[in-house]
Amino acid sequence: MQGFGYSRAVRAQLGTGLVVLSLIFGSTAGGGRAAQAQDGGVLRGPHPFLKPNALALTGGYATATGGTMGGLLLKGAYEYELLGSFWLNLQMAFVDGSDEPADTRRCTSCGRAASSMAGLTYRLRMDVPVVLSGTLAGGFVFVFPDSAPSAMGLAVRPSVAARYFVYDWLGFGVELGSTLGFASHDADAGLSRGLGTLEALMGAEVQFDTP
Repeated sequence: MQGFGYSRAVRAQLGTGLVVLSLIFGSTAGGGRAAQAQDGGVLRGPHPFLKPNALALTGGYATATGGTMGGLLLKGAYEYELLGSFWLNLQMAFVDGSDEPADTRRCTSCGRAASSMAGLTYRLRMDVPVVLSGTLAGGFVFVFPDSAPSAMGLAVRPSVAARYFVYDWLGFGVELGSTLGFASHDADAGLSRGLGTLEALMGAEVQFDTP
């Protein structure tokens, strides 16, 4: 009987010890993850996607065909994590290609353009701190040629990007895209109503929590 009681007491102590060790290990692991998420350490592996908001600012150059304006391009985009790898994408872009030559009729792509679009982004996490993404957005385009009256149109912009994240909240990368659509140019403007650009950009992305 005493042996049985002693054995039961030992088992109870062992069980208590295992519970305590489990709690300690769990709190340590959780603390480690929290520290990794909060201490701003340099990423060594896959991006953790801890923050649901992203703000990207990119700049580059857009080549133009048709009634599109080409030149220096500046684009800003806000993204919000909707479900898993799918993010809402809201973006605005501005193109400055106004050379104002002596005879503006010789430059059909000289002028300025702006766009406001919305769409979806799919983000693919890699084993390294690089995030690949593809975006399809659509919306309004506003064209301001040097040689013709302003016009408005509709367009879509497919794009792909690759960004290397130094921290879980800061990444740098490149983006390739294209804008395809049409604009309501006047018939006597001498400009094609079709819109088409090829765009090469580079810039940075900042991710943050919802306030």
